Amino acid sequence: MATNGKSAKPAAKKPAAKKSVKKTAPKAKAVKKPAAKTAAKKPAAKAKTVKKPAAKTTAKKPAAKAKAAPAKKAAVKKAPAKKTAAAKASPKKPAAKTAKASGSGFVALNLFDAHKAKTLPQDHGFIVTSTFRDNSIYTTFEITAYSGVRKISPIGGELRLICEKVRKAYILVEPLSYEFRNTDPNRRPAKDSIPFRKSQLEVFTSGKALIMVSKEARYSAPVFSASKPNGKNISAVFSKASNTIKEIAAFFNVTFAKGLEIPQADSKKASDLIAATLKKVFK
Repeated sequence: MATNGKSAKPAAKKPAAKKSVKKTAPKAKAVKKPAAKTAAKKPAAKAKTVKKPAAKTTAKKPAAKAKAAPAKKAAVKKAPAKKTAAAKASPKKPAAKTAKASGSGFVALNLFDAHKAKTLPQDHGFIVTSTFRDNSIYTTFEITAYSGVRKISPIGGELRLICEKVRKAYILVEPLSYEFRNTDPNRRPAKDSIPFRKSQLEVFTSGKALIMVSKEARYSAPVFSASKPNGKNISAVFSKASNTIKEIAAFFNVTFAKGLEIPQADSKKASDLIAATLKKVFK
């Protein structure tokens, strides 16, 4: 019995093992908690900082490019609009069917175009017609001042006017070598004649021709016709205004220089003589 009592005492000492287990258990918990907290916090912070800059940078750059691109396209579209506007404006100019005197600023209307467009002056108008010669600068010009148009009728290649009053003056360009230069213009062949003698004409002598202007206007029948121009011939109309005579003289200045190849300086002097004479004739 005494032996059994001794063996029972050592068996009661087993709780010592439990103490060692309890001490290690708290250590395992302490190690796990800090590790879990540290690992969770660091990746979370990095994820936030990486995402925010990336989102801002990519969003801003495409937005700026997208806005700039439409602005450039809009500017390109405006340019053709200006060209089309200019193209539309240019066909409106009536220069194709008019006789222009460059530098004078006036436009003489073609007689037949003016009648067709219903812009022919009905009162106090001037019609200038010409008859050029082939292979010669010999030319006769007829200046008709009319007023009180009653009727205008196109007949074949002519325009027939019935007016209240009609007066006519003439201009003659004669080359220095003209074979009938010693004969008065009213006694020359019909195609070369005008109804005036030399004494009734103001004469300007150019190095190439004589330019003669009638000193007076002759009253004519109230019915007259103007032929449709062909070749070099002219049929122009001017409406009466304060500067009409000046415009007619400028018209002759250009016609002499370009149509008859008279030197420009002589053409200008001759046109000045025409202006001074016509002012007296049609006052």
